[in-house]
Amino acid sequence: MARKSVTPYERPRAEPEIIPPGHPDASRDAMGTPSEGIFGARYGGRIYIAKVGPWSLIMLAALALLVAAAVVIFLIGALLIWVPIIAVLVLAGFLFGKLRQAR
Repeated sequence: MARKSVTPYERPRAEPEIIPPGHPDASRDAMGTPSEGIFGARYGGRIYIAKVGPWSLIMLAALALLVAAAVVIFLIGALLIWVPIIAVLVLAGFLFGKLRQAR
């Protein structure tokens, strides 16, 4: 990569805009939000709303049931993993208690 020679007295390409206190900022609207939008998102775009028909409602309900079933299966799986672990811990506690009484 070729380096660009920089002279110590090179003028900046753009002058900074100094806004005195009390003057409204030209880059903000009356409510104080940036004119280019928050995070660069433009305002004034169209919002399209589609009508939901009976088949769309059926598909939405099926998707909701599928998600609910997946959550239930996940919770049952988590329970089935912990049942043997707790059973082993209870059995170990019972055996150590019996061994302690036998002494």
